[in-house]
Amino acid sequence: MSKRMMLKFGICVLYIVSIICAILFKNESIKYAFSAVALVIIGGYNTLDYKSYGKKSSLAFAIMFYCFSASSIAFAIISTILA
Repeated sequence: MSKRMMLKFGICVLYIVSIICAILFKNESIKYAFSAVALVIIGGYNTLDYKSYGKKSSLAFAIMFYCFSASSIAFAIISTILA
């Protein structure tokens, strides 16, 4: 198994674990935090894809997922404050 394939497998496992944790926990701020982790993982994968192949669309998607992650973290902080 190549390093790239192992990286993809590891990213998929981390993504699935973070989504399952986001579904299982009852606390909203924890759900948002795990969603943010999943979005950062997707953004990181797209960043690696951009560095490997130079696709500008991958960079755009990476930036988009990082912004989604930042908003998810903001929602987690706001839901913690308002709770």
